[in-house]
Amino acid sequence: MPVCPQCKYEYVEGITLCADCKVPLVLSLSEMEAQSENNEINAVNELAIVFKSSNAMELSMIKSYLEASGIGVFANGSRLSELYMNMEGLGEVYLQVPLAQAEQAREIIADLQSTDESTPQ
Repeated sequence: MPVCPQCKYEYVEGITLCADCKVPLVLSLSEMEAQSENNEINAVNELAIVFKSSNAMELSMIKSYLEASGIGVFANGSRLSELYMNMEGLGEVYLQVPLAQAEQAREIIADLQSTDESTPQ
């Protein structure tokens, strides 16, 4: 039996649009729940690039700070395996975080960079 995903009103077969909410009907509440779960998974899987560098030490430090703050970090880029061996000559590597945590990650990175710039050499 078709169901409105918003108001949960059940309709007879053949009806495809909720008369009150004006949204397409789903075949069942379980289909609606599955769609909702997929949307949540997709939101988690969406990543934002928050930092780019070819400096292995800098990448490793920022990645560590973000992880210590509870932010999942994914590194992506050329010659990525060298990041974990602290070798120079990396191609550019991108640090990515879940989209929902991107703003927080950028703030942490900005704080780290401003602290680094204000430290006397």
